[in-house]
Amino acid sequence: MWTIPELNNSLRPVLFDNESDVIVTDHVGLYENKQKVPNFQNGRIYLTSERLIYVDKEAPKKFTISIPLKAISELEHSGGFYLKTSPKITCLLKPEESSSSNDSGHHAVDTTWICTICFMSNTLKSWREGNEIPKCSMCGVKPSIDIINEAVKATKDSSKMTKKKATVETNECPRCTFKNHPSMLNCEMCGAVIKAIQAQTVRCLIPNNSPVVAFRLSFRKGGDKLFLEKLTSCINKEAISRTSEGSRDSKDNSRDASVTPGLSGLQLSGQQRLSANDSLMESALVDLQALMTQGKQVLTLAKSFQSLIEAEGGSSTTITVSSSFDAADSLSEDVFYQELSRDLSEFLHRGVLDKEGGIISLFDLYALYNRSRGYSLVSPNDLYKACAQMESLGLPVKMRRYKNGFLAVQEKFKTNDALTKQLISWIKTVDVSNTKGVSTLGVCSKFKWSVGVAEEELQYAEEKGLLCRDEHVTGLRYFINIMCP
Repeated sequence: MWTIPELNNSLRPVLFDNESDVIVTDHVGLYENKQKVPNFQNGRIYLTSERLIYVDKEAPKKFTISIPLKAISELEHSGGFYLKTSPKITCLLKPEESSSSNDSGHHAVDTTWICTICFMSNTLKSWREGNEIPKCSMCGVKPSIDIINEAVKATKDSSKMTKKKATVETNECPRCTFKNHPSMLNCEMCGAVIKAIQAQTVRCLIPNNSPVVAFRLSFRKGGDKLFLEKLTSCINKEAISRTSEGSRDSKDNSRDASVTPGLSGLQLSGQQRLSANDSLMESALVDLQALMTQGKQVLTLAKSFQSLIEAEGGSSTTITVSSSFDAADSLSEDVFYQELSRDLSEFLHRGVLDKEGGIISLFDLYALYNRSRGYSLVSPNDLYKACAQMESLGLPVKMRRYKNGFLAVQEKFKTNDALTKQLISWIKTVDVSNTKGVSTLGVCSKFKWSVGVAEEELQYAEEKGLLCRDEHVTGLRYFINIMCP
């Protein structure tokens, strides 16, 4: 029932494909049936489009748990009684047998058969004896019944072998098949998420507990009514999507029988895809309400164009889709700044901080972050308050304030003295071969810092007595201080 999710460097849960954040609330406790779960009484609860995820405040890497929304059958709400009890949301669970049977029926295995004429690999869904033999999607020739039966038998045998291998903890990468160490969360070769680690399940959180039929969320600082509204909406949408997926699968099976084979069929499918994209954009841009209802489809279409641009070697920074909480009205002020701080940390670790030499000014961060979002821009005041909480949240980055008030964000393990030591060691090597000293632009090109950061680091080293300056007509130069070391 419960699964252990993966957390990123910012201590936020890693989302699945097509999964999005909805709302997050802090100061939440967890109950199983009517008993408090130890070590799960003060944390953040994330509601996504597919899961409920609890992240503990004190030990997030140790006490983190999630449950899919499809496992919840009914919701109940109980208000708090003055200061004695907190408001709670009770989530009644579906029977485990029915949920597992639904999952097994939903994930049907497709059969692949090879055409003996053109050697085209064709996909066959839900084949049964007596059904009409499908045509090849390339040449249009029907295969013999023996070829279909052999393909179905081979698919069943391979699925059985896959289930046997899944029971053994091999920690094999699903993308490149590299066998990683059992403690690795990501593949060492290609960086893909290892599904074996994500699939760790926990039947109950309290040892020797009776069968879990429900769990409760206790909201110690309020926010239960808004969370209940969002949770009810997500559960209804998830149920509707599963129903629509089932009907879509049946439509796909009937559509496969009427697909035109050959090159004309491929050309026709391309034209149908283009017309579908045109109709989607026309209907979504009619008014604001239509754009909001079809926003997920538009974002999916944008991501497809983004992958095409990346494949052609272009830059995708201008159409990056942010995963942060755009609906700031649904968050309290404290939670909003905490989540914005975590989102900034994730943004900096996507290669932005490496390009800036490990430290970036708050001005540059404001420009780059808002450019990557594209919409729902962050104000300078919100950015400052979020960066001020980075160190207290235990993130791998922190905000640094220089003596004259200049603000920057740098990696947490790089202390001020470490940056100064790195700067001085480089200037010493330059002084040996060059008697003209170093300039601010020279420091920028060496360490990939911005001009503002380079000036502040040079002035900081000068104030500590490690450097001395020479104000020349050609500009300001810095030298190692050998007179008063």
